[in-house]
Amino acid sequence: MIDVSLSVSCVAPLTLTCSLTLPDGLSLDPNATALADGIKDTQILTVDEEPDGKWKFEIKPKTDLPAASVTDAAGKIANIAYTVSESVGTPSGNDVIAAQTSVFAARDILTVRTPVEEDITLYDIKGAQLLRARKPAGTATFALNGLPRGVLIVRGSSGWTKKAVN
Repeated sequence: MIDVSLSVSCVAPLTLTCSLTLPDGLSLDPNATALADGIKDTQILTVDEEPDGKWKFEIKPKTDLPAASVTDAAGKIANIAYTVSESVGTPSGNDVIAAQTSVFAARDILTVRTPVEEDITLYDIKGAQLLRARKPAGTATFALNGLPRGVLIVRGSSGWTKKAVN
């Protein structure tokens, strides 16, 4: 739920028009989107989807109110409801492996820890391949003797990429 706040205090009825674009993976739920308790008795909310994917919000006074009604919309004016696509926020298997992966180099030894057995490939900063090896699940070390010092790029066959400095 997104809370929209605005500070308005006037004798004239409140009229507001705005557009909202949600990030990829989020969808507006227009049926659950509503005015906040403080103004829902005096205002009407209309929510329409525009052709460009934006949502147009229009807040205007109810027609049966006296002309001199005071609109005091200080604070929250709307609760915007949305749903999250199943693909957003749900880590893939590769994301889980990457989160459990650590890589570091010290004293000409590269240490790689991942939860799965996989091939690792080591590159220099220019992209030249320096080493390719099979790594068991868990922690493995690789000798860097004779390889250039500097930034190393380590890529696992399960989809992760990390940097290390030797």
